[in-house]
Amino acid sequence: GGSDIPQERTMAAAEEIGDIFKQLINFTEANAASYVLERPFTDRLLNMPPESVAMVQGASPVFYHDFRNAFSRVIFYGIEYQLIIFDLLVFTALDAELGSFAIAAFITWLVGQLVDYVRGSFGEANISRKSLIDGRFLI
Repeated sequence: GGSDIPQERTMAAAEEIGDIFKQLINFTEANAASYVLERPFTDRLLNMPPESVAMVQGASPVFYHDFRNAFSRVIFYGIEYQLIIFDLLVFTALDAELGSFAIAAFITWLVGQLVDYVRGSFGEANISRKSLIDGRFLI
């Protein structure tokens, strides 16, 4: 009944925002030389987030090159080998200490879940802080 209408409006608004964002990205890609910039030296030196241009009316989109791979450091991309070594070390230490393969495997799985949760929480907070987007809006 009536509870479907707010959800439909929410979905329509999300779709509209997605379309606007797609148009913005397509426009920026077509004119990359004008809108994809290098961060100023002081921002790079102090590792400061970009200045907010949202308050300026008629502001053009501004993107910065990510030469330091700051985005990929937020996720597990590229560190799979280190994560496997970590899991093997945790498992081996627990198996040697406890003498039980099953318990060591279970605790290793729990530790992996904890690492995923901590990385996700801090990563989301980091993205939210650096992009100036409230964490509630991140998917």
